Amino acid sequence: MGHFFIFINSYLSKRKWLVFSLAAAFIALTYYSVSNLKTDENFSALFPKEKNFEKFNLVLKNSSFADKIVIFFSATDTADDNKTSLLAGRADIFVDSVKKGFSSQIKDIKYKISDEDILLLYDFFTIISRCF
Repeated sequence: MGHFFIFINSYLSKRKWLVFSLAAAFIALTYYSVSNLKTDENFSALFPKEKNFEKFNLVLKNSSFADKIVIFFSATDTADDNKTSLLAGRADIFVDSVKKGFSSQIKDIKYKISDEDILLLYDFFTIISRCF
């Protein structure tokens, strides 16, 4: 097996034009293949096309929550009576730091939720739980 690679090395070392031609052809073929890739940002296409997932896919496609990142804050210290204000303070600090560091990349930060939005979230997760 080693003789094969030695032969290839000696053959190609005498024909550098062939090495560059093969490299150029490989790069051209790779570029052509990559340029013809078509991507789909609809991640619901990954789910099976069964009855169980029809409602789930419908909710994801029509939901305004599908393009959001949700971050939950929770307290691990159960002895603290003032958990609500502690969590709200930590959320304020987090939002301020994110706004300062990533203001050009973030369109909107919504971290105080209205009652209507809570009901929409509840409905969303209720429908998802029925799918499974």
